[in-house]
Amino acid sequence: MELNEGFYSKEITLTAAQRKKLKKKQQQYLLETEIQKERLSSMLLEFDFTRALIGADLNKIEYEAISHAASAANLKIFKILGDGNCLFRAIQHQLKHVHECTDDPGVPLLDHESLRKMSVQCLLKNRSMYEVFVVNSEDSCTDEDAYMAYCKKMAKEGEWGGDIEIKALSQELCCSIAVYTDQPQPIVYGNENCKFTLNISFHKHAYAIGGHYNSLVILDHC
Repeated sequence: MELNEGFYSKEITLTAAQRKKLKKKQQQYLLETEIQKERLSSMLLEFDFTRALIGADLNKIEYEAISHAASAANLKIFKILGDGNCLFRAIQHQLKHVHECTDDPGVPLLDHESLRKMSVQCLLKNRSMYEVFVVNSEDSCTDEDAYMAYCKKMAKEGEWGGDIEIKALSQELCCSIAVYTDQPQPIVYGNENCKFTLNISFHKHAYAIGGHYNSLVILDHC
């Protein structure tokens, strides 16, 4: 197929004035592009700063609300390390606190590693009881091995624990676990057969990457 003579088949030679004009337009385009990049970068920084301020305010408001609810129950917040093990560390601290305050030999003294292992073993032993909670909490739970995958994940150091693990620990320790939030009344896990009560707090807005658990101790700390 032959190409006909036409506009696109001819080589165009620019004059010096045209080349100068084209170069000027290219420079102008690059300048405008850089300006747009700087504006976008500035907007993103402003957005991140605003979001950080909002997050800080929410954290402060929530912390004060939890402190107020805890105070009404003669409790105060004891801060726990936020390393992904905070739930298990909070329960560990509570066991020690209750043991010291009650001198009850029936309150076990367990570290956070043992408590994590205990919760996972409970899930493995009671799959029919907990599977529905795991499926509802995990968007990725679509295959038949999802439950086992969840248990394997939870066995890892630093993996964040939540409601499911609180239920499991309440069952294994035969205790009730009261979780204080920014609401007036705590959420209580356990039943009438519970031997003692552990008090912890959940701070939804503590960190940008997720919630955090603290321990609650008696105001006069016996």
